[in-house]
Amino acid sequence: MPELLAPAASRIERAFDAAGRWSQAFARTIADHLEDGDVAVRTLAVVLCAHAAVAVGAATIAQTLERAAPLFEGVKPVGHPTHQPDLRWTLLVALGRAVGPGDGAAIRTLRQAAGEARGYWLLDALARVDRAWLLDHARDVVPMEALGGTLIGMPDTAARQALIRALAPWTDAERRAGLEAPFWTTMPDAARVRPVLEEQ
Repeated sequence: MPELLAPAASRIERAFDAAGRWSQAFARTIADHLEDGDVAVRTLAVVLCAHAAVAVGAATIAQTLERAAPLFEGVKPVGHPTHQPDLRWTLLVALGRAVGPGDGAAIRTLRQAAGEARGYWLLDALARVDRAWLLDHARDVVPMEALGGTLIGMPDTAARQALIRALAPWTDAERRAGLEAPFWTTMPDAARVRPVLEEQ
């Protein structure tokens, strides 16, 4: 069965995209299998949840993570690879895609996970829905090695500039490393953001 799941997931993702008015029923089916006792089935549901996160809903994902944490934390995906180390992180990334400004419980879950080693994967979501908190806690949750990805993930120029200021005080080594990093060539508004770091 595991060897069949990868193509199955691809076909189901395409089916979801074409589901139209049936997409909510599809999302409920995915949610119903997030806690499946078969790890291969659970993996498929988690992978599909990442694809259909908005339809499944931030509240559902956050509640599932809280209610059934042992089913996800440290559990390796079976049958369908993900870019995350376990099913929990796959769901956390999905939660980041689904979360909106009014999803209080989901935002609290993202805040807590942002302090972990891989928390920078969630910073773009927090920048979108909880920017004030992110800026207040920038020194705690933004690792310098993830500066480029975090800046690029910010929603606009003002947010990028604010993040650089929030990370102050910068050491000389941090500022130099930041200015010499290659990510500036992929940032469309680098000419307006980079001077803020030069001033720190």
